Amino acid sequence: MKQPVETLPLFEDLVKVGFREEDRETAKLWRAVGCSSCANGYRGRFAILEALPVDEDIKRLIIERRSAMEMKNFAVKNKNMLTLRRCGLLNAMRGRTTLEEVVRMTMND
Repeated sequence: MKQPVETLPLFEDLVKVGFREEDRETAKLWRAVGCSSCANGYRGRFAILEALPVDEDIKRLIIERRSAMEMKNFAVKNKNMLTLRRCGLLNAMRGRTTLEEVVRMTMND
Protein backbone atom coordinates (compact mmCIF):
# COMPACT_ATOMS: atom_id res chain seq x y z
CA MET A 1 0.00 0.00 0.00
CA LYS A 2 1.26 3.49 -0.75
CA GLN A 3 0.25 7.07 -0.14
CA PRO A 4 1.28 10.24 -1.96
CA VAL A 5 3.92 12.34 -0.22
CA GLU A 6 2.00 15.41 0.93
CA THR A 7 4.97 17.79 1.12
CA LEU A 8 7.69 17.25 -1.46
CA PRO A 9 11.28 18.18 -0.69
CA LEU A 10 12.48 21.43 -2.26
CA PHE A 11 12.90 20.92 -5.98
CA GLU A 12 16.54 22.03 -5.69
CA ASP A 13 17.12 19.07 -3.36
CA LEU A 14 15.39 16.72 -5.80
CA VAL A 15 17.70 17.97 -8.57
CA LYS A 16 20.68 16.95 -6.42
CA VAL A 17 19.53 13.31 -6.60
CA GLY A 18 18.82 13.39 -10.34
CA PHE A 19 15.49 15.06 -11.04
CA ARG A 20 15.41 17.24 -14.13
CA GLU A 21 13.80 20.60 -14.74
CA GLU A 22 11.25 18.81 -16.93
CA ASP A 23 10.10 16.90 -13.82
CA ARG A 24 9.18 20.05 -11.89
CA GLU A 25 5.50 20.05 -12.84
CA THR A 26 4.92 16.30 -12.78
CA ALA A 27 7.06 15.21 -9.83
CA LYS A 28 4.87 13.19 -7.52
CA LEU A 29 6.37 10.92 -4.92
CA TRP A 30 4.93 8.18 -2.79
CA ARG A 31 5.64 6.81 0.65
CA ALA A 32 5.32 3.21 1.69
CA VAL A 33 2.54 2.34 4.11
CA GLY A 34 2.47 -1.24 5.34
CA CYS A 35 -0.55 -3.51 5.34
CA SER A 36 -1.27 -7.17 6.09
CA SER A 37 -0.25 -8.39 2.64
CA CYS A 38 2.92 -6.40 1.94
CA ALA A 39 6.24 -5.62 3.54
CA ASN A 40 6.44 -1.96 4.54
CA GLY A 41 4.23 -0.80 1.70
CA TYR A 42 5.58 -2.60 -1.35
CA ARG A 43 5.27 -6.18 -2.45
CA GLY A 44 7.59 -8.05 -4.78
CA ARG A 45 10.59 -6.81 -6.69
CA PHE A 46 11.28 -5.31 -10.07
CA ALA A 47 14.41 -4.38 -11.95
CA ILE A 48 15.74 -0.94 -12.70
CA LEU A 49 17.99 -1.15 -15.71
CA GLU A 50 20.66 0.78 -17.50
CA ALA A 51 21.51 -0.26 -21.04
CA LEU A 52 23.84 1.24 -23.60
CA PRO A 53 23.04 0.21 -27.17
CA VAL A 54 26.25 0.08 -29.20
CA ASP A 55 25.82 2.09 -32.38
CA GLU A 56 28.47 3.61 -34.66
CA ASP A 57 29.13 6.55 -32.32
CA ILE A 58 29.67 4.28 -29.32
CA LYS A 59 31.84 1.92 -31.41
CA ARG A 60 34.01 4.92 -32.28
CA LEU A 61 34.41 5.79 -28.59
CA ILE A 62 35.34 2.17 -27.83
CA ILE A 63 37.93 2.12 -30.61
CA GLU A 64 39.33 5.41 -29.26
CA ARG A 65 39.62 3.67 -25.87
CA ARG A 66 37.51 6.29 -24.11
CA SER A 67 36.62 5.65 -20.48
CA ALA A 68 33.33 4.07 -19.47
CA MET A 69 32.33 7.38 -17.86
CA GLU A 70 33.01 9.30 -21.07
CA MET A 71 30.87 6.83 -23.02
CA LYS A 72 28.09 7.02 -20.46
CA ASN A 73 28.12 10.82 -20.42
CA PHE A 74 28.06 10.89 -24.23
CA ALA A 75 25.15 8.43 -24.36
CA VAL A 76 23.12 10.32 -21.75
CA LYS A 77 23.65 13.63 -23.54
CA ASN A 78 23.40 12.51 -27.17
CA LYS A 79 21.47 9.23 -27.18
CA ASN A 80 18.89 9.87 -24.44
CA MET A 81 20.20 6.92 -22.46
CA LEU A 82 18.46 6.34 -19.13
CA THR A 83 20.87 5.87 -16.26
CA LEU A 84 20.14 3.46 -13.45
CA ARG A 85 19.28 6.40 -11.18
CA ARG A 86 16.97 8.01 -13.77
CA CYS A 87 15.15 4.71 -14.34
CA GLY A 88 14.65 4.43 -10.57
CA LEU A 89 13.45 8.03 -10.27
CA LEU A 90 10.88 7.51 -13.01
CA ASN A 91 9.61 4.44 -11.15
CA ALA A 92 9.47 6.43 -7.90
CA MET A 93 7.33 9.07 -9.63
CA ARG A 94 5.06 6.28 -10.90
CA GLY A 95 4.61 5.00 -7.36
CA ARG A 96 6.39 1.68 -7.87
CA THR A 97 9.00 2.49 -5.23
CA THR A 98 10.15 5.29 -2.94
CA LEU A 99 12.72 7.99 -3.54
CA GLU A 100 14.66 6.75 -0.51
CA GLU A 101 14.91 3.25 -1.98
CA VAL A 102 16.10 4.57 -5.35
CA VAL A 103 18.80 6.69 -3.73
CA ARG A 104 19.88 3.81 -1.49
CA MET A 105 20.13 1.35 -4.38
CA THR A 106 21.87 3.73 -6.80
CA MET A 107 24.32 5.43 -4.45
CA ASN A 108 27.19 5.21 -6.94
CA ASP A 109 25.26 6.33 -10.02
